[in-house]
Amino acid sequence: MIATLLTEESLALLDHVADGVAVTRAGGTIAYCSRPLAAMLGQQAKHTDQVSIFCLVESVAPEALGGLHERTLSSGRVQRIMVRCIVNEVQARVVMRRAIFQDVHCVVWSFEDVSEGRETLPDFAVLASAIQEGSSRPEFAAQRAEFGFWDVKVESDELTWWNDWCNQHDIDPCSGAGHGARWDATIHPDDLAGTNGYHDVIAGRSEIYEAEFRVRTRSGAWLWISSRGMATARDADGKALRLTGVTIDIDARKRTALALRESEARLEAVVWGTELGLWEVRADGSCWWFNDWCELHGIEPYDNGREQRVWLERIHPADAPLYKKLSEEAMHGITDHYVVEFRIMAREGGWRWVHERGRVTQRDPSGEYLVMVGVCLDVDAHKRMEIAVRESEARLATILETMREGVVLVDGEGCVEFTNPAFDRMFGHEHATLKGIPFLKLLDFAQDLETRAIDRWLARFSARGGTRAINLRRADGGEFSGEILTGSIEVSGSKKTLYVVQDVSERKQLEKEITESAHRERRRLGSDLHDGLGQELTGISLMLRSVALRVETGGGDARSVLDDTIALVNHAIQTTRKMAMGLSPVTLERGGIAAALGTLAAWSRSTLGCEVRLRLSTSGDFGIDEAGATNLYMIAQEAILNAAKHGRARSILVSLSTAKQLINLVISDDGIGVGTAGSRGVAPGRGMGLKIMRYRAGVLGGTLQVKRRKGGGTRVHCVCPLGRRSSDPDSLPAGSVRVARITA
Repeated sequence: MIATLLTEESLALLDHVADGVAVTRAGGTIAYCSRPLAAMLGQQAKHTDQVSIFCLVESVAPEALGGLHERTLSSGRVQRIMVRCIVNEVQARVVMRRAIFQDVHCVVWSFEDVSEGRETLPDFAVLASAIQEGSSRPEFAAQRAEFGFWDVKVESDELTWWNDWCNQHDIDPCSGAGHGARWDATIHPDDLAGTNGYHDVIAGRSEIYEAEFRVRTRSGAWLWISSRGMATARDADGKALRLTGVTIDIDARKRTALALRESEARLEAVVWGTELGLWEVRADGSCWWFNDWCELHGIEPYDNGREQRVWLERIHPADAPLYKKLSEEAMHGITDHYVVEFRIMAREGGWRWVHERGRVTQRDPSGEYLVMVGVCLDVDAHKRMEIAVRESEARLATILETMREGVVLVDGEGCVEFTNPAFDRMFGHEHATLKGIPFLKLLDFAQDLETRAIDRWLARFSARGGTRAINLRRADGGEFSGEILTGSIEVSGSKKTLYVVQDVSERKQLEKEITESAHRERRRLGSDLHDGLGQELTGISLMLRSVALRVETGGGDARSVLDDTIALVNHAIQTTRKMAMGLSPVTLERGGIAAALGTLAAWSRSTLGCEVRLRLSTSGDFGIDEAGATNLYMIAQEAILNAAKHGRARSILVSLSTAKQLINLVISDDGIGVGTAGSRGVAPGRGMGLKIMRYRAGVLGGTLQVKRRKGGGTRVHCVCPLGRRSSDPDSLPAGSVRVARITA
């Protein structure tokens, strides 16, 4: 006989026509045991796997169960026997048939409980016998009214239902002769192919027919049913003469299964669309991924039972401690879930940022986790951009903190959003205390204006841009002169105004001092021209007139007068040269800066009474114009005068050198040192002379440093670019100072 191919689902259907079903392999070991049978045997279904069925039941008849089992496997003949369950003392009628289960020849045991007082349910064979005897068995139909029992005579194609199951489910039973075509017409077209097993049973190619399909009800709806049957009589050629079977309503289960399948498909689509990696970790350390997220992102998974430590070993060392701490807290019941971001090694090398969430779904009685599920999300691009923005912000913050200019960001309402430390110091406020204050409160003139006028002024000021000079007010009420550079920027979609403020009070004072110095120099020059050179020229004119008169009258010797006149002219020439030196101490025609410094050293020795030495460590043209050389000369002159007058120096060294495209001018002395008590000097940077020197260095594009020497005295060091061209600071227009610009 042909062995029937069984599945667990078809075995479950056998439970509908029997009180229990078991499948045994050669030797009697159990491969499948239904739950009803396990209860009958006094066992749990999961504990019956690989157990010998001969240890659970014993034969009531003289026949040995083992022998019947072997004959069923070898011959395929159906065997029937009475058995007793060893644990529960339940008696049952058993039918043994050969079948194929999990690709192996097995024996299917159909149990029928025949204990005293229990109604019996015949299996297919009993049902077939009843049909052959012509019995309608109404008591059987009443016992299992939830199942539809049917019998088909193949030659006449006549169908008989043993109960009114079809009417209960609003289905046309298609009873009587010629039922096949009528029944097929009620089956859903998509499911017809799945019912071909019916014809295989008739042809002898199969022992059991089973199929799931939809039939149309009388009301027009589709109902899922499961039908299972077998041949109960065959002719000599093996063709079925009669089929007996059972049909059940599986509509709810099937629709639930289909809905679950659709839900899983939608979930899979969502997971695919959101690029989430879904995983499950068990207490034994194994992990399973539900999709190929790791493969998509070039990450080595630790799935298929591989231990979780493989995953931990690939996490960046700086991130691993936090990851381990958070995940273990969830595992041990301190928390139910965790969220963490970390870097993990990719297959191609390098680190990839991952965002992971995990939640414990099952715990043992002690609170330790059994199952934890979670998701992974690739955040590498976002994280790297976030880090880059953070680093950029840190660099910008460093720049803003080190700027000498004050920077303030004002929102659309005119209130301060951000200030840098220089701005806070400039206005005498603690850092970050100006946030939210209207910016116009810091403007001196705004105190006397109405709010509407202030708003109009601010709008015009911001719209015009550029640099503006304005009076500002400190926290203590004091005023100072400032210059403001303004510009509009957009931050996160909102328009802001950026102001860069520079305190120009000192520069204004320097400009005033330089202007007054130039005015004094002009007055001195005018006085020298009038009282000195003018008087000498007047004397020369009178003496020449006297000579002319003597020559005209022939009286007296004119030679002595001419000699006196020539002497007076030579003196006037010397006076003119001295005046020219005062106006332009450095000229290229007279040897440039080197010659001018030599003249300055000689003049200082004779005039100031101290030793002044000059050391030149360069040759050739400095590449600076006369105005630039004059600024260097003025710095040296001011430093020598300060050393002699305030530092009481006896020896002064002036050094001029070039190195790496830089000019170095150093004036060092052996005096009491700058800022020393009793020196009548001031601290470095506070005297007006020193400020003017720094101003001249700034005009050259350089810097000036004044320090006390370790061995005593003062060292003035000016550094400026080689080849720097500059303008005469005395001729610079007011307000011509550089204002740093920043880009938001």
